[in-house]
Amino acid sequence: MKPLRLLVASVTALLVSWFLVGRQTSDSFARSVGPGWNLVLISIDTLRADRTSLYGYHRQTTPTLEAIARDGVVFEDFYYSGGGTLPSHMSLFTSHHPAAHGVEPHRDRSLSPQIMTLPEVLAGSGFSTAAFVDPGWMNPRYGFGRGFDSYDDRGHRLRDTLPRAIEWIRDHARQRFFLFLHTYDVHSTGLGESLPYDCPGESEWTFVEERPKDYDGCDSGLCGTKLLRELNATADRRGVRVTELTAAEHVALASDLYDGCVFYVDQQIGHLADELARLGLLERTLLVVLSDHGEEFGEHGRVLHDQGGFEELARVPWMMRVPGLGGRSVRVRGLAAMVDVAPTLLSLLGLPPLPLAQGQNLEPSLESGVTGRRDVHMYSVLRAGTVKVFPDEKLFFNLADDPREIVNLWEENSPLKHRMVARSRRLAEVDLARLEQIEAGIDTNTGVALSPEDLARLRALGYLR
Repeated sequence: MKPLRLLVASVTALLVSWFLVGRQTSDSFARSVGPGWNLVLISIDTLRADRTSLYGYHRQTTPTLEAIARDGVVFEDFYYSGGGTLPSHMSLFTSHHPAAHGVEPHRDRSLSPQIMTLPEVLAGSGFSTAAFVDPGWMNPRYGFGRGFDSYDDRGHRLRDTLPRAIEWIRDHARQRFFLFLHTYDVHSTGLGESLPYDCPGESEWTFVEERPKDYDGCDSGLCGTKLLRELNATADRRGVRVTELTAAEHVALASDLYDGCVFYVDQQIGHLADELARLGLLERTLLVVLSDHGEEFGEHGRVLHDQGGFEELARVPWMMRVPGLGGRSVRVRGLAAMVDVAPTLLSLLGLPPLPLAQGQNLEPSLESGVTGRRDVHMYSVLRAGTVKVFPDEKLFFNLADDPREIVNLWEENSPLKHRMVARSRRLAEVDLARLEQIEAGIDTNTGVALSPEDLARLRALGYLR
């Protein structure tokens, strides 16, 4: 047995014994009912927080989430840990930053067996576990399937995955269960779809005031994600922002279509919540909704989500319906990170924490209303309080005065900036050291060989060329 695995086993045993004793005497939020709850975790890929009415958007894109939040918790400033779908979701499952777990597209590696995941902890605690995901980066070959009794990546978005998920819940209603549901319904489209954002029943047109005549979503033979990528490429060649191109109307329309798909997904979550209530499960189920990253619509010159760290990409929703709140709604201030989700959920469920987790248990913030987290780092990008630094790009913003991150204060000789750059580098070194420690204990080749079908899906979503 490798040294790290020995350490994990020892730490796990110690934490279990400490945790069980601690739960008997602590005045934890919802301690009395948490140990009996189920968990439903929904990841809405590519959903930015500021496009939800739950977070104050002027359009009513998420009335269902607002209703659910009346018996729930909303984290006001929740940030991803960097990267796209693959590294962000692995951070969700492992409470490790992407540079520490090492599961990233350019590395082509699956998750090390040295790292335990949230589904594995739940399965080991007696939960029946199932996942229903859209294909692409959520491939079980990367390690996402670990801990699941059933991992369904046939996809076809919520139109098909939600009925299968609901049927699974019905079959497991008498057991304690964990359901993970992931959807690309808000993501830009590919695989033959012509609109840049496309969801069932023409829901995408919900917020379009005047539908263009004879519009098929294409331009010069390019459609969907391919068209949006070409807008980025053209803007880069000309040295302008995408909104300055003659095709800028595509960006404005894409933005409206995106909002419509957000509304569609919100409705589908309502159907799931209604079914949980009908089965008598809602009041003993922790229902969690979040996203892995956002989407850009020209705010910083481009579209899609290649420019990590800006608010439209980094700040995402995290809300939970917590049984037993009795109509109490909690809005938690302060920073929260993707790596905090698993520790917080395990604590609420009355289970011991993940060994060696990098995130924080934010359950106490449900009482205090403040997280107390010092900062959030997203690879090299670091946000602390209301300031954010991009050391590699030489960007420094004060979001209190400049929430859209337009005025770059890098050239100002700010002591705070220098301290944040130094801390960003220290945190990166910690992640690298963690990864090196983990990989030193790997006995087998953990490379990932994607099938031609997997590669085709990723190309359709705009990830591969």
